[in-house]
Amino acid sequence: MARKSANRQLLTTELVDSVKPNEDGTQKRIYDSKVRSLLLVINRAGTKTFFVYRSWKNKPFQKEICNWNDGISLVDIRKLAGKINYQLENGENPNEKSREERESITLKDVFEYYKLAQIDKGMKSVVYTEQKFNKYLSNLHNKPLMSITANDISAITRKLASKGYKTTANRVRTIVATLYNHAIKKLEYPHNNPCTMVEIYPEQKREIFLQKDELARLIDSAEKEGEPYASVFKLLIFTGLRVENVLGLKIEWVDWENSTLTIPAEHHKTKSQLVIPLAPNALKVLSERRKTAKKKQEYFFPRFGKRPGKRKHMAYPKWAWLRILDRAGLKDITIHQIRHSFASLLIANGCPLIIVSKLLGHKSCRTTERYAHLLMADLRKEVGQAIQIFDQT
Repeated sequence: MARKSANRQLLTTELVDSVKPNEDGTQKRIYDSKVRSLLLVINRAGTKTFFVYRSWKNKPFQKEICNWNDGISLVDIRKLAGKINYQLENGENPNEKSREERESITLKDVFEYYKLAQIDKGMKSVVYTEQKFNKYLSNLHNKPLMSITANDISAITRKLASKGYKTTANRVRTIVATLYNHAIKKLEYPHNNPCTMVEIYPEQKREIFLQKDELARLIDSAEKEGEPYASVFKLLIFTGLRVENVLGLKIEWVDWENSTLTIPAEHHKTKSQLVIPLAPNALKVLSERRKTAKKKQEYFFPRFGKRPGKRKHMAYPKWAWLRILDRAGLKDITIHQIRHSFASLLIANGCPLIIVSKLLGHKSCRTTERYAHLLMADLRKEVGQAIQIFDQT
């Protein structure tokens, strides 16, 4: 692909977030004016990647640092670029990392790298991933990646499956596969992923729907947790939105006059705009948050503290959720199951599947068909009552 010459600017979070690809399909290239040779490349698809790109020993030198979506702050990106420049100026080529060094990395080492990459993104699953990693894979923690075989991983998953925990076995396999993929892509691990040879067990899907009294207990427990958690969880219950959409809600997205919320396509999982009506209880929560917002505050739930980073809104409330569950007398419930419960209550109250699909922001009604059995139960009850009239003739 053709390239245009790079310009030089002071890279800021706002600039990197907002910069777009060149309209003619060529790479856009911006050198940082603060750190020598730090280059931001935006390709045609909009992927933003940082490199050190410079001349070294009379030849072009290039080393990828990270993607912007990896969640690493500009402060840390500049530090990494500075470290690479320092190595080059001392005659060391960072691209010539020894094969022995890459092969000696352990599964625990890779997990720590992986966890750091996820935390600044506010990734909701990392706490559960760490729990399973420590609980089921402790015997493999200190083994070098190259010495772990498909049989080692299968021994763990097979034992779980034999006890009836097929879903857990598959999750453990997924964790190991993810770590190997991370090592291959980000840490230049030179071997294949052994999980391709590990069996995936058939799962029996289990849907959990909270009842009205359980949701009421959740609301009461969330209110005792205090703000901002009370508002976050009440909005999840009152809107059925995904947790990332609630945490990332911008004040400007609410149409107060028409009581609607619009989530732009670029902020929605299906990459299509979502417009939903807001019930009075949801509007009340948002109105209270707006009243307490600071001047020029962008999000209903802004990020805590002043630590530099890409994310500007509140992170996934993992520990607050565990406390709220415990206080409500509930267990083994995920935040996403609130969304399923919202849908089940709509259907129980006679809402058609196509409307539920629109409210949940599903791209296809087929995604909503998982709730069809709930509708069928109500229809069966109605048919049963209707047929009774024939018993009376």
